[in-house]
Amino acid sequence: MKKIKLYASFSLLIVIFLVLLTFFSFYTSKEVVVVEACENLTAGNNTSSYLLYLRDMCYLHHAQETGDIALCWSVNGSDIRIRCLARLSGDPSVCKEVKNSKLRCLCLWDAAVSKADVEVCESIQHEHARNMCLWDIAKKTSKPEICFRLSDEKVRRWCRMDILRSKKV
Repeated sequence: MKKIKLYASFSLLIVIFLVLLTFFSFYTSKEVVVVEACENLTAGNNTSSYLLYLRDMCYLHHAQETGDIALCWSVNGSDIRIRCLARLSGDPSVCKEVKNSKLRCLCLWDAAVSKADVEVCESIQHEHARNMCLWDIAKKTSKPEICFRLSDEKVRRWCRMDILRSKKV
């Protein structure tokens, strides 16, 4: 009788192990495919700055699609890596590290939209980026009243129309 219980327990452990192994191999293989797809953009001798940029944007896209912030650390370009971290974490403080002012605006935009934080949008120095950030949050939250914070009257109207139109659909 003890042998049967021992055999049943051992069989159950093997089944659990196989299920876990299948789950982890599926998860790992999916992540490997993403890494290979992004890395293949710079395969061979052609590692132009444009292809390096595309590889980094590939990682940024997959990190956003999967919500896997670890993929951000595969990005070589520091400004894009920081944007990736800001987009996934919603933490605008990481954007302080971005040296290029235009990219810093985009970083803040990413963080603001991620958390629907209007105050972060309003801290963006570049007027166009600030307006588009506010518009994105208004659209994401379906709150046309946010459009009133935009600096340009014509853009405010377009923003409100866009949101009201998307509410009808």
